[in-house]
Amino acid sequence: MRAAGPSNAIIQHLKSCGIKIRPPKKFPSPDVQRKTPSEGLFGVPLRSLPLCNKEGDIPQFLVDSCQFLSQHLSTEGLFRKSGSVTRIKTLKAQLESGESCLNSALPCDVASLLKQFFRELPQPLILPELQDPLCQIQESVGEGDRGSAIILVTCLLPSINRGTLQYFCTFLQSVASR
Repeated sequence: MRAAGPSNAIIQHLKSCGIKIRPPKKFPSPDVQRKTPSEGLFGVPLRSLPLCNKEGDIPQFLVDSCQFLSQHLSTEGLFRKSGSVTRIKTLKAQLESGESCLNSALPCDVASLLKQFFRELPQPLILPELQDPLCQIQESVGEGDRGSAIILVTCLLPSINRGTLQYFCTFLQSVASR
């Protein structure tokens, strides 16, 4: 499918900079096929998850997890250490059934569950057709132009992917600053 409007202009600009890119596939509107809470959180498309309207088109689970983990940034090895497999399975089952249980969980369990959430997405957060262009930018675009080229590529992501990526990267920035 051919990109239209601003997407086409972005693709043409990136091609003029030597970045080979093919238009990403179009996705249905996030309102199409909205899932019910009983369908779970893991292994389903981002567009099917309950969204946090306060933060934009970002999955509520991601917002809840990042807010919880923000209170525990001083925990040593927050994302490096694995949580308990048994506790994570229990926590996942509770979340899948619609329970609000993050506040009673251990930080490393929530961090492990968040990593699992991203691993189980049926479509990667950064679409496969945009992964090679991002690598090309790192290898061939000068340092001064690299940031703007990366921003242009991320503009080609569906809005829910872009918002989720931006929200999570902002959270990881606060983790890294600790």
